[in-house]
Amino acid sequence: IDKLDFALGDAKLGGRLVLVEGEGTRRTRIETDLNADGIDLDLLAPMAAAAIAGSDALDLQLGFKGRGLRVLGRPLRGIDAALARTAEGVAVERLLIDDLDGLSAKASGRIGTSWERANGRIEFEVAAARAEGLAVVAQALGGEDAAALTLRIAAGKPLKLTGAATGGGSVAGIAIEAEGRLAEFGVRFGARIDPRMESFEEARVVLEAQESGGLVAMLGLTPAPPVPGEGRLELAALKPRAGALPVTLQLQVPGASLTGEGEIRSLAGGRIEPRLNLRLEAADLRPLLAAPALAGGGDAAPVSVSARLTRAGDGIAFENIAANIGDQRAHGRILVDGLERPKFSGKLEIARVGLASVLGLALGRAGEGSSFWSEARLGTPLLAGATGTVEFAVGALELLGPITATDAEFKLRLGENDAAIEDFAADLAGGKLGGQARFVRGDALAIDGRIALGQFEVARLIAPASWQSIARGRGNLALSFAGSGRTPAALAANLAGQGTLALEAVEIDDLDPGALAQVLAATASAEPPDEAGVLALLATALAKGPLRLAKLEAPVIVAAGAARSGKARSQAGAVAVAAEGSLDLARLSFEAAIELEGSAPAGVSAKAGAVVRWRGLLGAPERGIEAAALATAITMRAMERDAGKLEAPERPPARAPRSAETPTPAPPAAALPKRVPLPPPRPRDPGASFSIMAPPLPPRR
Repeated sequence: IDKLDFALGDAKLGGRLVLVEGEGTRRTRIETDLNADGIDLDLLAPMAAAAIAGSDALDLQLGFKGRGLRVLGRPLRGIDAALARTAEGVAVERLLIDDLDGLSAKASGRIGTSWERANGRIEFEVAAARAEGLAVVAQALGGEDAAALTLRIAAGKPLKLTGAATGGGSVAGIAIEAEGRLAEFGVRFGARIDPRMESFEEARVVLEAQESGGLVAMLGLTPAPPVPGEGRLELAALKPRAGALPVTLQLQVPGASLTGEGEIRSLAGGRIEPRLNLRLEAADLRPLLAAPALAGGGDAAPVSVSARLTRAGDGIAFENIAANIGDQRAHGRILVDGLERPKFSGKLEIARVGLASVLGLALGRAGEGSSFWSEARLGTPLLAGATGTVEFAVGALELLGPITATDAEFKLRLGENDAAIEDFAADLAGGKLGGQARFVRGDALAIDGRIALGQFEVARLIAPASWQSIARGRGNLALSFAGSGRTPAALAANLAGQGTLALEAVEIDDLDPGALAQVLAATASAEPPDEAGVLALLATALAKGPLRLAKLEAPVIVAAGAARSGKARSQAGAVAVAAEGSLDLARLSFEAAIELEGSAPAGVSAKAGAVVRWRGLLGAPERGIEAAALATAITMRAMERDAGKLEAPERPPARAPRSAETPTPAPPAAALPKRVPLPPPRPRDPGASFSIMAPPLPPRR
């Protein structure tokens, strides 16, 4: 067919095509010299496949030029090819592929003689400005999962490779070697192909990096901050057997290695079914991943993790997870659906972990601050962009400072812009802790939630390490809260909410309610001691016994990052008791006060009272006693007593009794002196002070 000129709509095809049918020893030959404009090459693929299908006696000499084409469903700017396949071998006079969705390539050379002893060299160059063109080729060769993996690895990374396909002439097959760069990574590729079997013997891809964090990110993990040391990722595949492709994987970074060994099968629809045994070994996990790196602490976090990677529906599953991270143990199963925006499900059982570490998976972690709460903004979370729900069962869950819950079960729900702790249940301080919380991450981190702690033991909550506390009893707490802040410290300082606190069978050591009466009795007839003396007497009296109360109830208000109880009132015999407390959530400092108020001493209006106060860090507050009201009552009672002595009339001196026989006769009325009236009182100067004037003493002899 000569001078072909064909048009269909905007598509045009022209040129020359020759078909020479073989006869005898003569081989069938197809020659083309075509040019095309606007052609979809996928429409020609069936004819090309039929022409060359399984015919070793077919010689091809193909010439083709085109522009504005489409292939594999994607636009192709242009192609210029002159290729030959004959009994003498394969020749590439020229091959230029221009911009297949960002992918370009060129090649030239010749490999001659038979495939059993191939000899020659074809050099090539491959460049990709973006990953989409590579994904198109990967999908054509391996299916949709291969395309997704290619996008995951090469997204946003320009690629440039140079290499050659060579035949040494001494052994069967062709060796392909190439090297170049994928963004900041060095790339080396090697494979050996057996054209006779239309398969490969082995293939190997090696990525090397001066800084290993980028290699970690390729696997979908959040790397730690840059650390010195090179990284190396190697993927190898061996000759397929029984429909499966044996593969190995090895990632080497400073102080850690990840290895995988198993096989990959191709399923219908272009899906890949991996069956890989994975193992992670690290002397310290912090140089590898961001989450443990930002968890802080000066000690290394040695890690040993094993799991089996398998297919699960449309996703993958990490089965039989067994992890040892420092002194923590975990096992379980995690399912991941999707790569670009993975959706997680499954369950993990962990011996001990901090709630902050669990939340860090979804919200990110920050560096250490000057307080328990970090003053730095949160970093990129390990599960950024992920959705789904993972169930947790934790033997010991560290909550706040020294407070740790046991046998905790909850769900971590991941949303596109939020995360939540749902269906939380745990044992805490001998009681049951439940609740939920939702977190929204944007320019600032916001939280709203509620907790309820029922029938907890006061001593175990105040002193979780030893359970030895000056206070005992049981209680119920219900609290709802909300807040926001750019950093965890700001969030804690902005928390607000409300709730209730009820305590029963309360007993507090060294707080004997009879102490007020004892001190009043001890100072009843003595000179009133100074305030230091009153404090000494009161401290001794308080230590004689505990304060026992049947019940205390109070509202709880959370504002500006501090939880404060209202004043709870009760009665201990004749002594009125009032209690209140507060917890600074931002600083984890604690303050509580017990006020004792007894009756007023006889003749005095001021009631005897004292306050015992605790201040300091949670779990180790300092105790202080305030006895101003008691000292005032003692002093006023002494003043009343002294004033009573001054106002009492003088009694005549006692005389010896007279004999009944000689009574003293009463004087006549006229003999009694008349009462002289006192002069009227002078008006008092308002500015003058009142004083009691004593009569002048007689002169000294």
